[in-house]
Amino acid sequence: MKKPIVLILVALALAMLVALVACDNNGPGADTTDGSASSTDTSSAEIDVDYISIIAADGTTDYQLVRADTASAEMVAEISDFYKALSQKFGVSFLSFRYTSDWLKPDDTPPDKEILVGETNREETRQVLEGLQEFDYAIAMVGSKLVICGGSDEATLQAMAYFTDNIMTGNTLELPENFSYICTSPPRILSYSPENYYYYEDVYTPELVINYVCSPAVDRTASKLAVNGKDYTAQANWEDGRVTLSSTTFEAGDYEVSLTLYDTNGNPYRHTQYFSCGDGSVMHLYKGEVHAHTSESDGEGTVEAAYAYARDVAKLDFFAITDHSNSINLNTYKNTHKPIADEYNNPGKYVTLYGYEQTYNISSGYYGHLNVLNTLTFTTRSINLTAFYKLMAKTAESIVMFNHPGYTWGNFIDFKYNKEVDKVLNLIEIKGSSYDLQYVLALTQGWHVSPIYNEDNHSANWGAASEACGYALAPALTRQNIVEAFNKNRTYTTTDGTLKIYYKINDEWMGARLDNPDKLEVSVSLSTQRPVGIGNIYLVAEDNIIVAQTSAGTDKTYEWNLTLSPDYDYYYVKVSNSSYWAVTAPIWIENRDLMNITDITQSLLVNDSGSNDYGVKVHITNSASKAMTDVTVSFYKSSLNGFNLKTTPFATVKLGTLNAGSSSSAETFTSYALASPRITAVVSGKLDGKTYADTSYTMLSPLYMTEVLPAMSAYNGVSTPFSYIELYNNSDTILDLSQYKLRYYSKAGAKAADLANNTWNLSGTIQPHSTLVVWFKTSTNLTVADFNAKFGTNLVEGSSILVLTRTKVLPTSNAVQIELVLGSTVVNRIWYNWGDSKVDVKNNKAITFDYNHMYVQTSVMTSSSATPTPGSISQGQVPTAVTK
Repeated sequence: MKKPIVLILVALALAMLVALVACDNNGPGADTTDGSASSTDTSSAEIDVDYISIIAADGTTDYQLVRADTASAEMVAEISDFYKALSQKFGVSFLSFRYTSDWLKPDDTPPDKEILVGETNREETRQVLEGLQEFDYAIAMVGSKLVICGGSDEATLQAMAYFTDNIMTGNTLELPENFSYICTSPPRILSYSPENYYYYEDVYTPELVINYVCSPAVDRTASKLAVNGKDYTAQANWEDGRVTLSSTTFEAGDYEVSLTLYDTNGNPYRHTQYFSCGDGSVMHLYKGEVHAHTSESDGEGTVEAAYAYARDVAKLDFFAITDHSNSINLNTYKNTHKPIADEYNNPGKYVTLYGYEQTYNISSGYYGHLNVLNTLTFTTRSINLTAFYKLMAKTAESIVMFNHPGYTWGNFIDFKYNKEVDKVLNLIEIKGSSYDLQYVLALTQGWHVSPIYNEDNHSANWGAASEACGYALAPALTRQNIVEAFNKNRTYTTTDGTLKIYYKINDEWMGARLDNPDKLEVSVSLSTQRPVGIGNIYLVAEDNIIVAQTSAGTDKTYEWNLTLSPDYDYYYVKVSNSSYWAVTAPIWIENRDLMNITDITQSLLVNDSGSNDYGVKVHITNSASKAMTDVTVSFYKSSLNGFNLKTTPFATVKLGTLNAGSSSSAETFTSYALASPRITAVVSGKLDGKTYADTSYTMLSPLYMTEVLPAMSAYNGVSTPFSYIELYNNSDTILDLSQYKLRYYSKAGAKAADLANNTWNLSGTIQPHSTLVVWFKTSTNLTVADFNAKFGTNLVEGSSILVLTRTKVLPTSNAVQIELVLGSTVVNRIWYNWGDSKVDVKNNKAITFDYNHMYVQTSVMTSSSATPTPGSISQGQVPTAVTK
């Protein structure tokens, strides 16, 4: 097709048949489609220029749109949107307008009529790209092909934007046969906040900041800032390299920010971003994992492959690689891991986070493993847990997670609480029901953590090893919104990957802190795609006490609403059936701690004809400014897994009125049962018509380790001659030691075979409320008489001393964890060289332990430099012996 064009200067027009129109010679709105140039000469002429029709007025076309087969996922999405915009603009049928990649079979020839977008493998694209810098872009006809490309993906996006705004303006798409538009060194955006699609929760006057680079300078008379089409150019603060809009209040809703920059040479750049404002009443559940490894540490595959696999195969919404910090360094973390995570991060579609795993082992405290996310503050296990907590507490942007907690890998000194780091230690990795007791203990010790599932992948199956996953509750799928979900404890863990749980109390989402509410309006909405259905639903309070439950059976959707009084410190939801298990974050109740249990102590009733020999005394305080009435203590006996509050207590003690600031106690006696060693006390009292309550529990045990001597000087040429562990029978009956064994963990993560190889089987008996010394004899030349002579004792073999021969000696180096096991149940545990105390073992010095009053079977070390006293105990090491 030929069209007449009036040219200002005939000679110049003839020379410009190749219509080079550089953007740095055209200002805003310049006409780039008619091959015009300008001069002061007023002479003119009319010539014919050949035009190529790409899309006709009736929407017909012989062209196909082609992208690179190797294009990134983001570019594929952007080019797809561009293709749709072209089709809609000109009314093209998707059937007649093909969209494809540049891949060809061997010996195939590409069609003549193509719209080549991005860095395709076509020769025409190569010609146009030649000479373009990173941020330059071009639109050109090369033969019969239309090329739209830039020196980078970002530049190609600008080329498409320019094409949309300035060329797709008529009712047909046609260009001069030698059309060429080249934009060199345009302005460009360096960064902006908030990130794209970010949702401001309960913030309606946001600060929008866009940082740019522009040379020589921005033309502020031509540049424009708009939000949802409304011009805010005048309200914005324009500085060199920055535009800020910060004093404008928006209503709840979704917003498009459009910034069009022109430099003083007329080069344009269009930037668009989106944000939302709202009250957070509508939330979405996003599926993901934040603990996985690559070949950078002890996993497989590359970091890039992991992020791509989790997105494309596992179909996760969010994901993080967290290689062991002892396997990488700050340079690798900062310059490899974070940039790759940033590259794959795609707000609204796929969120990537970056982090590392702080990996303590048997030689560095055996604390456990922790993930660190969302910060460049980097450390390794060369610092102890106390120092690590201190460092993280100062790193406000960080998200810290307890990884796979338990006695196999470490559980952070039985989750010893640290108030300062609690504000950033927000997550706990809970991988199914076997981790339930660790979750309970963490919450009981005071941590504000929420559960999330991670596969901890060490194979190249990131996010796809099982259907179990974690969910984060957030208003939008952006990195910052996911981080905020972690900060606000809005997560849950589930082995049913389809289980959706929306949990609220008083219209506040899971993870909320409620300030002294009068009542609790609980709302739980659940759905699953699994045929087995939802199953049983429990509302669980502190210390794993079930306060309410219902059954959804095989229903796939269920709504549960109930009203409760706010008696306990927190409440969370647990779901279980024959196949699946899930648990949510708690909702915490604050500023109601007026009735408090301060301690629980035990005693042992001796020489009693009955079976209720185990005494439990609970110590309570009224912290209110008024007297509490109807103060009652109820005692419950249960397994480690807790109990239902509807269970009848085995004992109830009524204390009546407890004055303000006063303390009291209540005691009861019960029997020991291996299946139900936990004794829970629930205390309640009334004040001004309201009930205030508290709960705590202690663990009974029939046998304790009270003293250990790991290292001694040589005796008659024998090294480590008299190492021993002292046992105490905390019962009123003779115990058969053949049912018991001692074992220790030779490494973090020790498996069953490792434990079997480091187990001592016991034999004989131990008398009631008496001690027995287990001697690890290392030489046949030594006798019990030698042992007694060394320590000044009168121990008798078969009665008060058990001699183990041809056996492993007690470990002296690295962290040591020894468990006393009855059948398959741990009834007592001791640590030395553990945690921050790496040098507990001293030659000829005993390590002594007291029984633990609350929560755990791990005894409390009282000294690592004690004079050895095999066969005798001190007050406090075991429950006090009493008589009636």
